[in-house]
Amino acid sequence: MLRFRRRQSLLATLLFILPLSVVAIDSAYVENCFHTPFDLYLTPVEAWQMKQQNPEGVTFVDVRTLAEVQYTGFTEYADANIPIMFQPGSYEWKADKRDPLTGQFKKLPNKDFSGAVEKLVESRGLDKSDPVIVMCAAGKRSTAAAKALHKAGYSRVYNLYEGFEGVMATAGYYRGQRVVNGWKNAALPWGYRLPASKMYFNYAP
Repeated sequence: MLRFRRRQSLLATLLFILPLSVVAIDSAYVENCFHTPFDLYLTPVEAWQMKQQNPEGVTFVDVRTLAEVQYTGFTEYADANIPIMFQPGSYEWKADKRDPLTGQFKKLPNKDFSGAVEKLVESRGLDKSDPVIVMCAAGKRSTAAAKALHKAGYSRVYNLYEGFEGVMATAGYYRGQRVVNGWKNAALPWGYRLPASKMYFNYAP
């Protein structure tokens, strides 16, 4: 464990001293299910670098649920948590088609998502032509978020490929756990502190 923490610390140090040149992922390396109308994709490190280069000109939106940011963490580099979906206030269940014994609790679409993002963008003195980065847990909901913002008239929305938690390992001891890539696994800054100014209640219509 100590050796792992040292590696994380070294990686974080290297990220801060490396030149800040952002090169977006080639769409050919992005799975089709994560493609968006903008065809713009970033790794977590590239997203972090973009915010480092232009913190006031780039809007970074965490689109995960309120429970996710509270219990799995949040990064100070995100400008706001604006969920594209909510957990319903009941025990509605969505079964896994591949395995009838497993599943997850249902999520409901946030019909005010685009309006809340617009409120955030305008509060920062920006408009729909300025770049926006969207991030979820692993990339599925951020893809939906980018599509929603495309319909709303935004011109440059980057999908943060791999998300905050990363993707699940398909084999080995950590099979089924989100230990592959992602913001947290890249040793980028994150924690459990939730700044009130960045929470959804500030931007909900």
